Parts: sequence; C-alpha cells; structure tokens
Amino acid sequence: MGRLATEDSSAGHRHARIELRNISGGTCQVHGYGGLQLVDQYGQDLPTEQVRVPSPPPETVSVAPGGTVTAQLTWAAIPGEGDEETGPCQPTPATLSVIPPDETQPLAVQWELGPVCQGGRIEQQAYAGG
Repeated sequence: MGRLATEDSSAGHRHARIELRNISGGTCQVHGYGGLQLVDQYGQDLPTEQVRVPSPPPETVSVAPGGTVTAQLTWAAIPGEGDEETGPCQPTPATLSVIPPDETQPLAVQWELGPVCQGGRIEQQAYAGG
C-alpha cells in the first residue's frame, strides 16, 4: 500500500515523501528506487522523468509486516524548457504509478500536488526505513 505525504516547499520546488507499507504477512527486503510514472484522470501516462538521486546511497531495508519505507521526492513548480508558458506547465496528474523495488506490479497513489513542471522531472532518493 502506498501514499504521499507533503513536506515543506522551497523556492520553485515541491517536496513530498512516498511511503510504502508492507501489508503482507511476512518480512520483505527493499533496496533502491523502483519506478515512477505520472498518470492523468483517464489513466493515460503523462510526461515523467524519474531522476534517481545517488545520495544517500541505497541500502537494503528489512520491512516487517505493517512496517514502512519512505523515499523523498522533489520536483519543480515553475515552468522550464519545453513547458507551457501560460496556464499549467504540464497536465495535472491524478495518480502516481509506483513500482516498488524488485516488483513488477504498480501501485496507484493518489496525486493532489498539482502539475510537475520541467517535463515531469521528479528527483527521488532511494527508499529508506520509515
């Protein structure tokens, strides 16, 4: 199960934390970043560029049943090259499709954080113990 938690914003940037909860009956291992894709209200993929931030480096995390891992996300809220100059910089996503590390099935996480400017570029830190 996944969810987004907003965090303080900085000049021209937005920050959120993605949280993944282990809803299985056993402990699992998580290492790295997984995948991200912005999706509109009709289920169509939107421009998304996932940038994996190398610091801090990925570590393997054991996640007990009910436990969580989190990853910091950062994106631009001001238009960049290739974005619309008037109106929203990019279409507004309805969900963020998240593929946990070493998994193949995406989770749909509700997105209520507005458009992701600069071509849908999202910087992501590796998942860490939550």
